[in-house]
Amino acid sequence: MDWDRLLVSLSAQMVQQESLEARNSGRELISAQRADVSVLQRLRAAVGKEVSLQVDAGQVITGVLGEVGPDWLLLGQRDGAGRCYLVPNLASVVFYDLTSRPVEETPIFTLSLGGVLRALAAERRPLRVHWRDGQAVGSVLGVGKDFVELRVAGGRRLTLPYGCLTLVLID
Repeated sequence: MDWDRLLVSLSAQMVQQESLEARNSGRELISAQRADVSVLQRLRAAVGKEVSLQVDAGQVITGVLGEVGPDWLLLGQRDGAGRCYLVPNLASVVFYDLTSRPVEETPIFTLSLGGVLRALAAERRPLRVHWRDGQAVGSVLGVGKDFVELRVAGGRRLTLPYGCLTLVLID
């Protein structure tokens, strides 16, 4: 028996096993770290960058990510028209090619969806509000704890719970 050859072979096997264990340990560490990352942290890392997303109604929009709230985001258009989108329910949004790097130290903008809608109401801007099976253009009459009320064409009053909103176009 060639002891040198056996020792070299065993040594190579041990190095290979250690390398495999180190790779698996690294994968486990990455997996554990990713388990603590929220979509809000990933969105915060994308503020100021172009983002594409699909809302619940199926519409795909692309724009520059402005602000990210606890359950909403603002997406601006680069067309110079000053148009932006308020996406009110992040739970029903699909993001394309969102950065995988989270931002951990920057706090999430704490203004609620109601606060954003109240600010838009104060500006008296007409809004195009989308929900799953429809849309309407109107001016904000009031904002409640969990709903927004619009005056729409024909003078009708439309009450929309936040949960039904998929997109708000702000011109």
